[in-house]
Amino acid sequence: MTHTPGPWTVERIDDDPDEPPRKVRYLVLEARDAGEVLAEVFDRPAPAVGPGLDGVANARLMAAAPDLVAALQDCQNYQIPLAIRQARVRAALAKVRQRPV
Repeated sequence: MTHTPGPWTVERIDDDPDEPPRKVRYLVLEARDAGEVLAEVFDRPAPAVGPGLDGVANARLMAAAPDLVAALQDCQNYQIPLAIRQARVRAALAKVRQRPV
């Protein structure tokens, strides 16, 4: 099984001011070439994180998937020094936890 290679990014798409209000949406994009849309994620009320904040968190988690998979694969490769494996895991987690777009 393979997936679209990373890196993936998140882009916030605001509503058109001339249309009725909708929920904010985020696009998970392939960062190479034309930036193909891989997923659309919409905000919805999320009591655990506050109103309308789960969409961006979910989109960031999806966009970090290639980095998380690579970091997990590195964890199994004992020829890579431990400090480098740990740094790659921290970098992948930082991509998930970044501030809202």
